[in-house]
Amino acid sequence: MNPTIIKIFSTYLLAPIIAFILGLVVLLVAQKNKLLGDKKAIFYILLSSVLIATPGLLGFLHVNFMPYGYLLLQGVYLPLGYVNSRLLLKYIKPLNGRPFGFSFLFISTQIIIGLALFSVLFNFSNDFHYGVWAGTCITTFAIIPLFSQAFSSYLNIPIEIYKMRVYTPNNMMHLSAPIDTEELLVYEIEIYKNPADRKPIRLKAKAKQDMIFGDWFELIVSDYNQKKFTDPIEYYNMDDPYGWIFYVKPSFFRPRKYIDPEISFFENKVIEKYLIVSKRVRKNEY
Repeated sequence: MNPTIIKIFSTYLLAPIIAFILGLVVLLVAQKNKLLGDKKAIFYILLSSVLIATPGLLGFLHVNFMPYGYLLLQGVYLPLGYVNSRLLLKYIKPLNGRPFGFSFLFISTQIIIGLALFSVLFNFSNDFHYGVWAGTCITTFAIIPLFSQAFSSYLNIPIEIYKMRVYTPNNMMHLSAPIDTEELLVYEIEIYKNPADRKPIRLKAKAKQDMIFGDWFELIVSDYNQKKFTDPIEYYNMDDPYGWIFYVKPSFFRPRKYIDPEISFFENKVIEKYLIVSKRVRKNEY
């Protein structure tokens, strides 16, 4: 085959053909889900795709397109992506109330068609003919819609349900057995001795994996208050009752995980290296 024909095909025709095929597939999916019943919707998708592609004429910058023109267009497409996500809901009514995946289907279509036309315009105006690579600056068009959806999904995550345990002088067991002998694992817990304290103390105590967590905490408080009776841990307030909640201190790789005080360490999946945090919670806040 003539090398000239191959060059013309790969430079100016290949990307539009691929975009046309993908666009046709998306069109069929959209029609199946009754998303393109209005001609305004089709017109908007096509018009917006052409507008997205228009900056491909900046290929006349030649060698200066990289990186200046590329970075400039990335910055331009970023807010345009936000505006487009709002206009999609306006002109394609069936998208309202539908999962985000349907909106992203149209955004992807706009990017694909826009990138294909961008590459053609760029290759017409630039002797280096790297239009497809230059057109990747359009991908920032999807960043804000994706971020917005991710943030919205994060806010919709239900608050984790946790159990509160209330300790009073009447229900404290006052076990005399020491809590730091003849046990297998050492756990560390962070406690504020009083609600007004600014800095917590950290206590270490041994426990078996099958020990009920709430009982273990009770023994810690009882043992500590027997030894430090002049400056004990305040674990109840009759005038303003509160309970205790417990969780594993979060880290960069581990989210906060609440501990159920009514079950064992093993059932809570708490291991030695975790730092346990105890927190007072007023009953009206629970």
